[in-house]
Amino acid sequence: MPVVQVDAKTLTRQLKDARTLSDRGDYEGATRLLEYVVAGRTSLLGADHPDTLIARHNLAANLGEAGDRVEAVRLFRELVADLTRVQGVDHTSTLSARHVLAHNVGEGGDRMEAVRLFRELVADLTRVQGADHPDTLGSRHNLAYEVGEGGDRVEAVRLLRQSVADRTRVLGTDHPDTAFARDQLKHYGG
Repeated sequence: MPVVQVDAKTLTRQLKDARTLSDRGDYEGATRLLEYVVAGRTSLLGADHPDTLIARHNLAANLGEAGDRVEAVRLFRELVADLTRVQGVDHTSTLSARHVLAHNVGEGGDRMEAVRLFRELVADLTRVQGADHPDTLGSRHNLAYEVGEGGDRVEAVRLLRQSVADRTRVLGTDHPDTAFARDQLKHYGG
C-alpha cells in the first residue's frame, strides 16, 4: 500500500463514507476507500493504533461481505494476532474480530474449523463477559448455526433450543435476536 499523508478527520470521514458504500452494496468502492484509510492511519498513527486496527477490521469485514472469504480470513487472522499482542486476548476488539473471523471461516466452507473457533470464543466470552452478555449469546447462536451447517442437525437443534431459552430469558420474547433464534430453530426442525 502507498504511504498516504492525510489528516485524521479526513480519514474518519472516509471511513464513514466507506461504510455507506458497503451498506449500498458497493463493496469494490468501499474496499478502495478502506485500503486508503488503512494506509493513511498506518502512516499517520502507526500500525498498532486502535484507529488503524479498527480500519483494518472494517476492511476485512467488507471483503468478507463482498464474498472474498479467503482474503477476509487471511486479514482477520493477522488482525486477531495483532489485537491480541496490542490489546490483549480478552479485549472487546479482539473478541469481536475473533467472532467475525469464525463467521468468515464458516462462510468460506470450513464449518468444522468455524465450530472449533466459535467453541473457543464462547468459552472466552463466557469467562470475560458472562453467559448472559449479548455478545456471548450471539456467538453461541452462531456456534449452533455452524454445527447445523456442518451436518449435525441434532446438536444444532439442542444448541438452538438453549439459545432461544436464554435469549427469551435475557432479552425478552419480542426481541429481534430472540425471534431470529426461534426462526433458526424452526429451520433446523426443532
